[in-house]
Amino acid sequence: MKRVKLYIFPVLSILAVTSCVNKPAPIVPNIVEFTLSDVDTSSFDIHTDWQKEFIESSDPSQRVKDDSSHYGYFSNSKPNPITISFIETNDKDVSPSCYYIEVSENGEFSNASKTMKIELHASTKSYDLYNFKINTNYQYRVLANYGKNHIFSSEPKSFIVNGTTPRNYFVDGVENVRDLGGYTISDGVYKQGLLYRCGRLNKSSGPTITESGKTQFIEELHVKTEVDLRKTSDSEFAEMENYDIHESPAGARVNYVTCPMEYASSNIFTNSKNLTGLRRFFDVLSDRNNYPIAFHCSIGTDRTGALSYALGALMGVSEEELMLDYLFSNLANISGRRYKEEISGEDFYVQGIKNATGETLSQKAENYLISTVGVSKTTLDTIRSILVESN
Repeated sequence: MKRVKLYIFPVLSILAVTSCVNKPAPIVPNIVEFTLSDVDTSSFDIHTDWQKEFIESSDPSQRVKDDSSHYGYFSNSKPNPITISFIETNDKDVSPSCYYIEVSENGEFSNASKTMKIELHASTKSYDLYNFKINTNYQYRVLANYGKNHIFSSEPKSFIVNGTTPRNYFVDGVENVRDLGGYTISDGVYKQGLLYRCGRLNKSSGPTITESGKTQFIEELHVKTEVDLRKTSDSEFAEMENYDIHESPAGARVNYVTCPMEYASSNIFTNSKNLTGLRRFFDVLSDRNNYPIAFHCSIGTDRTGALSYALGALMGVSEEELMLDYLFSNLANISGRRYKEEISGEDFYVQGIKNATGETLSQKAENYLISTVGVSKTTLDTIRSILVESN
């Protein structure tokens, strides 16, 4: 444990908009000391033992069949957390209005898109954080808020998160959340933190995403746009799936876009009724201002899975890794199970992409989307330029 004595930290004016700033404590200390626990990631793995066993199996789809009682009906896709804990004392023995934990990629605390900022009650000295990028260096610090212009900060400490794909996330109240990025491809890296897949955020009874889930969705994943693939009341489909919502259940800060599609067969791309929604989806992805984006259907497996597979193939992810990501949904509560055979037949999208013209899977995916959906090459090139960091 490292003890740090610091005085008022004057630079954090960005915190003035948050809720606890306007609740000043009656007494402001002159000196605040922080003791931060070390975060040891030397043996840390984002994946649980169950998830690692699934990933490392030579044939994950066969394991689903052999141990079917546990797959598809329980929430087992939540990653392991990193616990950040601290002690704060001051010369007047008073409590702050609240604490903040800030965790930043490479120490970029002034960059909101690179920083998780979590507000804690004054009695809370520990917090479990789940949503880290893999193979990424982080710095963290704790701030004690004693009112406007009286914010004290610890010195930052650092840790590195290692791990493998698929990169699963935790958003309380939402099933099946993963980052589509994190893969090393032939010409670079499929970027993390820009495109997420997940299950629905609401049911007929209202939002499934909780208040803490909203914080994770916005403050940790930094989602700016939610794309809902479910059928709507004003679409051409007779059925309505999104319960006629017109705003993201995560709150007004998130832009809500509908791209209605149906899944009457296992190939959304060859269903002519889906063309309008599909083209709109790719248009949304071609606008840099919309990112980070989270998209979903109902359980985040079929329509969401098809688009995730096609996008991954377009970016250059291998067929084996794409199939593992598809099957990883079986670790979530999706009210059923998914098998490799369900998307690999001659009439399904996996084979459709493989049958398209091109030398590589990426070229085949591009030509498939151009020929079956009518997406322009310019649009696909723009999406690729946003999502791929070249060598």
